[in-house]
Amino acid sequence: MQRSKTTCVIPDFKEPHFFQNYRGILRSFTIGEASSYFMSMSAIMLGCDVVVQRYNRNKKTHRVFPKSLATPRLMDISHKKHRYTFLESASEKTIPLASAIEAKDKIRSKHVLAHAGITTPVGGAANATNLSALEYFAKAGVRSVIVKPATGSRSQGILERATLAQAKQHIIKNPKTLYIVEQFIPGHAVRAHVVGNEVVASARLAPISITGDGVHSVKELIQSKINQRKMHPKFYDKPMDTAKVLAHLRDINVHTSTVLAANKVLPLTNSSLPDDDSDTVWYLDNLTDDDKALAVRAASVLGLKSTGVDLMKSVSGTTYVLELNSKPGIGFLCMPTHGLPNLRVPEALLRWHFPKLGDQVRTIKRYDYLRLLSDYQSNTEQNEFSAADYVEFA
Repeated sequence: MQRSKTTCVIPDFKEPHFFQNYRGILRSFTIGEASSYFMSMSAIMLGCDVVVQRYNRNKKTHRVFPKSLATPRLMDISHKKHRYTFLESASEKTIPLASAIEAKDKIRSKHVLAHAGITTPVGGAANATNLSALEYFAKAGVRSVIVKPATGSRSQGILERATLAQAKQHIIKNPKTLYIVEQFIPGHAVRAHVVGNEVVASARLAPISITGDGVHSVKELIQSKINQRKMHPKFYDKPMDTAKVLAHLRDINVHTSTVLAANKVLPLTNSSLPDDDSDTVWYLDNLTDDDKALAVRAASVLGLKSTGVDLMKSVSGTTYVLELNSKPGIGFLCMPTHGLPNLRVPEALLRWHFPKLGDQVRTIKRYDYLRLLSDYQSNTEQNEFSAADYVEFA
């Protein structure tokens, strides 16, 4: 597959203005604002007009996007005669209504993917009154499962590596929740972002860990990790929970004076699920052509033109599709904790929407997105905000 044209150069986020802006977004708002920040920044650099909207005037999106928002995540992006309404990184062009509904329904989307021959973990729906999925696993000899809510995201409410008895107990304790129960597959989780028919970015979502060098102790490596994370806006105001880390090390009988062998990876958490403390490791160059083709095909099956495809690279070598996100966050792909900052996803999205965008790029010296956020929330009588009013070009 041909790589997307990439001309936008992300500003230097070590420079105080950009570092403080992005840190402030992550500290006070959500991943949605982070996505809108990178989308609007890229659009301005590529010569598009960006108008942040308080109310959604595009009737085509009323059943997909909210009609109004408390923060500036809804914007009209236009170039020449073409205009699209975006909610963060999604538009009416990337998620048609039927596809949005199908992707949100994890149980239905799992069945659709499996019917199309997409490799997904074996599983099914379960609730307090219907535990037939657990009975199926028992008959099949499956002993370890993962239990996750049928709705929701970001690994919330998930029980991993559970026995069938633990899964049953967990489900019965939450009688109002519908769950998906799947066979637990050892491996590592990867996000592949598809735009059109191409994977344009990917990151491995890695629970926090340290890697030995054969010289430094575990204690020294942890301190180095703490210092390293302070250099990233995501973790600047979020120190590592060292008490929790030390408790985990005691549980696995690892002393802080231990010197790890070179390249030996030591997890600093007992969970294999990605969470807000996880590292995001740029992974595009590590995805195989088969992995990319699988992600693109999964997106095509659900009719999504831009989507975050969650993959599981199993220890056995098989790649599974876990789920697809119709309105995926892109901040962690633009600013991975391990890898170079980039604007691959927003630029690919903009070029897909506006094929006649040229190669000329305007360099941004300042983009005071925090001031835009403040004005949006304080000037409640104002319905439109031009993002260009908050930009200073080099």
